[in-house]
Amino acid sequence: MLIIKFNFENGDMGSYDFPITLQEIKEWFPTGSIQLLENNTVPWLRQRNGQFENIYDLNSLSALYESLNRKERDKLNAISTLKPNLSINELIHHIKHLNHFGLINTFEDFSSPVRLAQELYQQQYPNGLANQSLTDEEWSLAGIKVKESLNYEMTSYGWLFKFNEPLPEMNKDEIQYYSRYEFESLIQLKAYNRETHQFIKLPIWLPETMLEQNLLRLRHAHLDYFEYAYENIGLRQELWEVIHPLTTSSSILEINRLLAVINHISLSERQLLESVLNHIQVDEISQLEFLIDSLYKFNFIETKTNSPYDFARAKLQMLLDEDFESYQAWVEGFVDYEKLGQAMLNEEVLVETEKGYLQVPDEFEHFFEDHMLEHKL
Repeated sequence: MLIIKFNFENGDMGSYDFPITLQEIKEWFPTGSIQLLENNTVPWLRQRNGQFENIYDLNSLSALYESLNRKERDKLNAISTLKPNLSINELIHHIKHLNHFGLINTFEDFSSPVRLAQELYQQQYPNGLANQSLTDEEWSLAGIKVKESLNYEMTSYGWLFKFNEPLPEMNKDEIQYYSRYEFESLIQLKAYNRETHQFIKLPIWLPETMLEQNLLRLRHAHLDYFEYAYENIGLRQELWEVIHPLTTSSSILEINRLLAVINHISLSERQLLESVLNHIQVDEISQLEFLIDSLYKFNFIETKTNSPYDFARAKLQMLLDEDFESYQAWVEGFVDYEKLGQAMLNEEVLVETEKGYLQVPDEFEHFFEDHMLEHKL
């Protein structure tokens, strides 16, 4: 829970758990600015006591901070302690690259070369890229070398190590966006403020309120003021060429809703949509949304060749799996069951019973010779 104390724009004092909602931001801070009071819970807030901040920036950082685990929060607080002049944008940039720093917060880990090396490797390679096959002796040598080669400082949160790989350079005009829970984004949005030259890059799967909140970090109250561009990252180009013209005649929130749906449907559904759009022209987003909502009414029947023979085989197999009554209706209209049945009877060792036919294994056939079907050919 991140409690922040501040002044409302009418002069009243407030104390709320951040992040707050977009609706609350618009109601309480119509100018987009917040004056912070005395907040001493975390260093990056304490350093802003009495200052004015962009409320959209502060709320985004608060949401990101709340999504971090305890170790990650302590690491950010240690960084902020040693770098007290970082802007909110720079803090978000550091959160994006927390694996460039290591935090050792127990004396046991700091004093043991093996534990020190293993803990720092785990923080530098959170996705499991660290070499876990080292012997204890090798880990110990690595831990000794770490203290000799890496810069580190003591903070109230522990020892903060800076790994040798430099922090990626930050574009001064880019408003930083980051989420710990990223989904694959097939399309990326870039919004640009013509006046300030600032821009922000966002995935298109964001919920509408989150998208709007991040766009308003570009220091303008109206979304239609910004210039927008889309980059196709993972969508088939043929499908994108149909969708892209629609992005020039609709609002950014409408476009995001559409692209978010396309981003979340399955690959097979996108392939189906592409096939449908090869035959249906859409001129408005609402038409495309209607098509997507109706995709379940369409079906792919995959065939080796586009021939009646392959279609019949594929269609019958589909009906056999999904609708046996329809399968039977189709087959009965075209199959001579008497002729087919006789051929099948001739291929089997069968004995007629009251409940049907008893199929006999070949090795037991001689026991049933007196009871074999008389009409076998």
